[in-house]
Amino acid sequence: MGKGQNIVKNIFLALGELMYIMEVSFSRNSLSNKMMRSSPGYREWEINQALKRLERDGFIQQKQNGIHITKKGSARIDYYRLQELSFDPSGKRWDHQWRIVIFDIPEKRRNARKLFRDKLKEWDCTKLQQSVFITPHVCDKEISELVDILMLRSSVHLIVVPTLGDELNKKFEKKYKLS
Repeated sequence: MGKGQNIVKNIFLALGELMYIMEVSFSRNSLSNKMMRSSPGYREWEINQALKRLERDGFIQQKQNGIHITKKGSARIDYYRLQELSFDPSGKRWDHQWRIVIFDIPEKRRNARKLFRDKLKEWDCTKLQQSVFITPHVCDKEISELVDILMLRSSVHLIVVPTLGDELNKKFEKKYKLS
C-alpha cells in the first residue's frame, strides 16, 4: 500500500475513533493532531490534502460546526476497521471451553453474512453446519467486535461450553491438535 493510500486508511481509522469520542462532528485541527500523534510521518499539508479528497469524494462534509462523516464515510470506516481486526490463536493455551458461533443473518444482509463467515474461517473456526461455527480459541472479544462492526448484534450468538459430547469432542480435539 502506497503512502497516499496509507494516509487515507489512517485518516478513516482516526475518524472512526473520533466519531465515537466526539459524536459525529469534529474540527480539522483535532483530526490533524490525532493523525500526527498516531501516525507520525505525515505533515499537516498532506493530511489537509487527503481531507479535501475525502470531502470531494463524499466521505466527509465540511459544515459550520466542523467536519461530519457521511453515510459513505461511515461505511468506509467500518471497512478499514474490519481489515484491521485480527485474531492470532498461536501461543494461546486452550481453556477447555468450546466457542460455538450461531447466526441467522437475513438475506438482505448477504454481504455482511459473507464477510462474517470469511472472518470466522480466517480465524480458524470450523463450520459445523450452515450457520454454526466452532472453535477452541478464546476469541470472544474479537467476535464481539466483528459483530459490532458489521452491525449483527441481534443475529449472532456466541455460546461457550465445556463439552460438545464425546464424539464431537474427539473429532475437534484431533482436528485442532488439543490432546
